[in-house]
Amino acid sequence: ENYVVVVATDDNGDFAKLEMTVNSETFE
Repeated sequence: ENYVVVVATDDNGDFAKLEMTVNSETFE
């Protein structure tokens, strides 16, 4: 499996790391 890590700020300006699993086909 491939992992995409997205880092974004929430309403409080804190950093939240979201890890999403994606299919390899996404990166063709």
